[in-house]
Amino acid sequence: MKIFFISHWGWGLYKSRSQIAKEIRKTYTVSAVCPKDEYYDMLIDSYDNFYEWNIDRTKSNLRQILSTLNLNKILREHLDDNLFHVFTFKSSVLFSLSLTLLRKKKSIHAISSITGLGYFFGNAVIARIARTIFRLPLIAVLSGTYDYYIFQNQTDLNRLKNYLKLDPGILKLIESSGLDTKEIEIKNKFSTKNLKVIMATRLLKEKGIDEYIEIAKKVKEHNKKIDFFLAGDIDKGNPSSIDEEQLVKIINDDDIIYLGNVDDLQNKLLEYDIAVTTSHHEGFSRFLLESSYVGLYCLSNYLPGTKAILKNNLNGKL
Repeated sequence: MKIFFISHWGWGLYKSRSQIAKEIRKTYTVSAVCPKDEYYDMLIDSYDNFYEWNIDRTKSNLRQILSTLNLNKILREHLDDNLFHVFTFKSSVLFSLSLTLLRKKKSIHAISSITGLGYFFGNAVIARIARTIFRLPLIAVLSGTYDYYIFQNQTDLNRLKNYLKLDPGILKLIESSGLDTKEIEIKNKFSTKNLKVIMATRLLKEKGIDEYIEIAKKVKEHNKKIDFFLAGDIDKGNPSSIDEEQLVKIINDDDIIYLGNVDDLQNKLLEYDIAVTTSHHEGFSRFLLESSYVGLYCLSNYLPGTKAILKNNLNGKL
């Protein structure tokens, strides 16, 4: 048996799954199926094989749906006697659509990991309309595809169960994202003068970018010795992403120190004292998980994807 990790975005197979893939490779052959995007060079060493899924997250949803034809070509040769682990809701839908076209749903074993419900389940008017229109087609497409669905918080599990009318018996809850703690250094010295605050996230409106900047401005009105850092980049494949003009404003904002995309962030968190997330919703915040383990004091909104990590007045505050 071979195992295939599948995602419409290389980030998921690199950031959260590469260490797991390395461990599984001790027993099984593990292959990555995803676009050859900016994360390709970072993820390729973690997998035995790489199959390029020609999907572009920056294109229209129709173009992404058509990418299932390319996914069909990859799957057709590998469906029998193998296991498929699919990450993200969108990838799970596209994988299931591909199997529907191949008429192979009943002959495969697959698991869907829902790492967050994303823009489609957000509060934007377009998202609410889309959920109404596509509910019945999604129920039909996803029916019978997955042996199990794995969720990172109970709220997402309940919401998708009700929306798709899923069998409760195939729903599993794992409240974590997984860290290779052997590679992480623990912070043991904190600043007593110039505190450093950091938020690391994709630059999406729903991640609370505006709120974080507003907090920085209000705090610095009273204390100039606290510095606020923002790490992350625009996500052109997400409708909620800020645009280039907004990014320029952030870069030029005297109250924010913009770091851009930071590789190996977990080992650079030692330079900071406080981790903040102002996100509107989270599947399970890997940034807070890493920050908490390193030893930073963490501040967050009270969210399903953060309350499992933070305990008030112990390692942070919700």
